Amino acid sequence: MNNQKIISMSSLDKKSCILCINVGSSNIKFALFKINNDMITILRSFKTKRDKKIAFNDLQAFVGDDFNSIKIVSHRFVLLDSKIKTPCVVSSFELNTIENSINLAPLHNPLSVYFVKACLSFFGSFIIQSIHSDTDFYKDLPHSASGSSLPKKILDECNLSKHGFHGFAHRSMLESLKKYSNDSNFPSKIISLQLGSGCSICAINNNTPIDISMGYTTLGGLIMSTRHGDIDPGIIFKMHRDGGFSFDEIESILTERSGLLGLSDNSGDIRTLIKSETNESKEAINTFCNNIKYHIGAYIALLGGVDCIVIGGGIGENSLFIRNKIFENLSCFGLIIDKNTNDLIGDDFYSIDSASSFVKIYICKVNEEQILAKEALTLLALPIKLREKS
Repeated sequence: MNNQKIISMSSLDKKSCILCINVGSSNIKFALFKINNDMITILRSFKTKRDKKIAFNDLQAFVGDDFNSIKIVSHRFVLLDSKIKTPCVVSSFELNTIENSINLAPLHNPLSVYFVKACLSFFGSFIIQSIHSDTDFYKDLPHSASGSSLPKKILDECNLSKHGFHGFAHRSMLESLKKYSNDSNFPSKIISLQLGSGCSICAINNNTPIDISMGYTTLGGLIMSTRHGDIDPGIIFKMHRDGGFSFDEIESILTERSGLLGLSDNSGDIRTLIKSETNESKEAINTFCNNIKYHIGAYIALLGGVDCIVIGGGIGENSLFIRNKIFENLSCFGLIIDKNTNDLIGDDFYSIDSASSFVKIYICKVNEEQILAKEALTLLALPIKLREKS
């Protein structure tokens, strides 16, 4: 026999927690937050491999004695069907819709769906599971940022539109900037750079994104670890016609065998390439950094100037060498880093610009899981019915 149980803010106790699961392109992150009224506090976090068995075993160990304290599990989804309005509580409708449109994000969504089902099995039906879209941050992008000049009829028939991606990362950088900046002198023209296994750059004007380098898929924009970034479409036609590659094979090559890996013929890991002495590895790094410079310059023009640049992601936060190369010869834009400050790994948010720089340059420890937890907390503002065994 089943009884209805209502979960809302008023029904939570001092031990209540939110578990966040963030499936990325190179790893999976877990984070546990304690709910304190309408606030959250991080208890712990953990990073694991993109392997179902290993990751699920790690999740069970991560939860540990807090099993009964977890009231909501929030999942980051890279891209969702437009029928799903997020953030929302998972039901059979959302799950079926995601599974029927799994190709929207083939690198991420299958594993995210796996964890929704795994958590249903692990926790039972006595918790809330919520889903959160990485692309919501860009829902109000101007039409001029669409990045496509295809006929409108084709765009509509094929449901093609610019989605963005890395929304939680860029939101995290923006929120950190707000936290550490002087409210009376908050910058209006901001460029945020997410540099990790996946890379993107976002132009933000008066707290609103006006362009993002990624488009319909996560393949566009900057050169990435194994993803190509922007490409002349004619190359795809030639690979198909003259090289005999199927479109599935081309998609796999552009997603898994290009980027830094393709340029270097060695590795998609920037740390490996920095240590390498081969010319191919050095050229891969140069091409990667020049591509970022190109987009910085484009976004400065789009914004009509820039007040500050915020850099996050595994490469952005930790690779001093890459940061130096990116900002070489950008003094013409008033972008000058302090070599001494840049050679340090600082706290969650710190500046690396020199006293002579006209533009503030910050390094930010991106926390996508915190954004997930905050969104999940908003769902608890409304009573949510659960099934509980009696």
